[in-house]
Amino acid sequence: MGLFLLGLHLVFTLSRPDGIVADPGTGWHVKLGEWMVRDGRIPAQDPLSWTLPGARWIDYQWGTHAVMGVLHGGGLRLVAAVWVLGYGLLVLGLYRRLLERGVALPLAWLAAFAAWVVLSMHFQLRPHLWTYLLLAVLMGCLHRMHLRERWQDGLVAALLFLPWANLHAGFVAGLVVWGAYGLGEVAALGWRDRIAGWRLLLRHAGWGSLAAALTLANPWGWELHRHILRLLGSASQEFWHEYQPPLAVGGLNVGVFAGLAVLLLGGAAARVKGIRPGEWASALVLLFFAFSAVRHVNLFVIAALPAAALSAQALFGRWTRFSSTRWVAWNRSESALLLPALWVGGVAVAWMVFALGGSSPLRGDLRGMQVAPGALEALQADPEGLQPLVHPENLGGVIAYELAPRYRLFADDRLDYYGDDFFIGRYLPLMRAEPGWREMLNAWEVRGALLPAGSGLAQALGEAPGWSCIWADDRHVLFRREMPEGGR
Repeated sequence: MGLFLLGLHLVFTLSRPDGIVADPGTGWHVKLGEWMVRDGRIPAQDPLSWTLPGARWIDYQWGTHAVMGVLHGGGLRLVAAVWVLGYGLLVLGLYRRLLERGVALPLAWLAAFAAWVVLSMHFQLRPHLWTYLLLAVLMGCLHRMHLRERWQDGLVAALLFLPWANLHAGFVAGLVVWGAYGLGEVAALGWRDRIAGWRLLLRHAGWGSLAAALTLANPWGWELHRHILRLLGSASQEFWHEYQPPLAVGGLNVGVFAGLAVLLLGGAAARVKGIRPGEWASALVLLFFAFSAVRHVNLFVIAALPAAALSAQALFGRWTRFSSTRWVAWNRSESALLLPALWVGGVAVAWMVFALGGSSPLRGDLRGMQVAPGALEALQADPEGLQPLVHPENLGGVIAYELAPRYRLFADDRLDYYGDDFFIGRYLPLMRAEPGWREMLNAWEVRGALLPAGSGLAQALGEAPGWSCIWADDRHVLFRREMPEGGR
């Protein structure tokens, strides 16, 4: 059953191979990693764009970019293949955790499949994969901390945050989950035994403090944390899809998420046994954040899946045979097959060989992803006459991957780097051709513009003297500015 689940994920990826690299930021993530590996250092200033010359940049995902840069030595297919496998192993790990928690095998498979459906909306070549994987490991460590009461589990949980803080900003969510889990356990135990509750509080505080201290082991120290907190309060987030409430977005993924949330809340109301107080607390905290933004939905699913599945098993057990001794025996058999992980390793090797082979459908470049190859060819034909180039942020990744270093970016999806002053104060008014757009283009000495067809700025440039359209299709139009001799 586990093999079938992993195989389903890989086959799904092969059926839509563009999906893993479809995110607009894929190109700049990989290109930045390539730059870091080549130069052997973390950039203090952004090497990809021209918009904010001399501005300091804190790359809070530098570790992931370095990994991508190393893998990209084998081509984009290798990077994509590793990321696809990572998501598959994540779902397989969730399935194994369900079996270990006593969820009957058919229900465990259905719950893991439901998790896969929800997680699939962010199966993309982005650094958040590390947060998904490490959060899953953290939840297992926290459960074992209270199940076995061994100090080794607390140490392992704390050590996770050393790489986490250098791979992705999601380590902040990990600290929040740990805090909620610990407070839930302390509150439940302290209600019965105040002394034992204080001891548990000190234990959690000790290991949690070590975890928090380890997050300071990054190139920027405490400044990294301040940078991430500023990003969380960015006003520009409202313009990004992943920050929208999931119920406003809709879709099958969101519907399955809502079903898991209902099961969790139903289990909490029924006081289902077998679920630790810390699991309830962390799941409910993440559920609150999940209803506020699509990007938090997957974190909720990873942390709350066992509680939701155990709730379903308890609520509907009397109408099913999911709790029978036969299923318990099958659970043990399935867990025993998963434990050595030999076949998992074999599948992983076979996947990598196929993904890198000549018949692999995985992409080796980003041509045609967000913009047609014809536009890239037109840009390549005249790199001097079209720079500086203005373009929407969702084209930044493709331009960085296909045309850097000959072209530098006007914008991409890095909210933390460009900031609200740029996105709200200059970028959006320019793209909408609001009053002052000519002055902005003149101040930047812009000579080229690749824009969505029908956008405000595209319409304005189509009527503006001195601008000519040199390429167009049904999605984008490329303009060049004819510069007068000796002037702007």
